[in-house]
Amino acid sequence: GATSFIEPGVGCGTGLHETTQLCLAALATWRLGGGPLGRVLDFGSGSGILGIAAAVWGAGHVEAIGVDGRVHGAIRANAARNGVAGRVHVAAALPSALEPCDLVLANIVAPVLLEAAEAVCRLVAPRGGVVLSGLRADAVPAVAERYAALLGTSPAISGRGDWRCLAFREPAGADVRSR
Repeated sequence: GATSFIEPGVGCGTGLHETTQLCLAALATWRLGGGPLGRVLDFGSGSGILGIAAAVWGAGHVEAIGVDGRVHGAIRANAARNGVAGRVHVAAALPSALEPCDLVLANIVAPVLLEAAEAVCRLVAPRGGVVLSGLRADAVPAVAERYAALLGTSPAISGRGDWRCLAFREPAGADVRSR
């Protein structure tokens, strides 16, 4: 396959951090399980690696949200370097009128995940998935409980070192019942 090159710029996220690896693994599981990738939200995108990986793997439209405007140029450059600039859109905040997303990736600190829970969950399509990381083990119960209540499902939890990743919803192929 094609090799991806990510220059972190001033954002964190070279792809080497455990939380990034956990999110990439969850993204791969979603994709391999037949989960839809029409629209993907990369919330707290850092260097843009997760959103760019989703686009490289076929996502039709990626919203990369990074509150630090200084990283936007790096995200755009990384998207261009990987041939997906036309499908990766960068913004500083969650758009109020974003179409529902098939997959939401959020690798960001627990307080932000808790604060943004309702806004994030409103953006998830009916059969969409949510992948949360940036979590130390002690933050998992509060974040898992908050998102489980909003999404109506419990997460699969994976970990590397001190870090945890919560993946809500199996790919649609795993559940063919209509809602």
